Amino acid sequence: MTDRTVPPVAPSSRRTVGAPARDPVREYVGDFAGQLALMAREAGDEALAQALEAAVVLSNRPLVHPVVVATPLKRSA
Repeated sequence: MTDRTVPPVAPSSRRTVGAPARDPVREYVGDFAGQLALMAREAGDEALAQALEAAVVLSNRPLVHPVVVATPLKRSA
């Protein structure tokens, strides 16, 4: 009998039907941060695990591009 391991499910295939597609970089970073959070927690580093979980939450939020508004320079009298 051969050992057949099932490859992990790709994160993009776990998306809910009808949900907007995530940015691939944010998806990768979020998934990796989640795995690192588990490792940190297993190693007893709760503070690091919580920081990594914050990265997971942030990666799941929509990417917001900041709007830069130019303000005129004040001229000295």
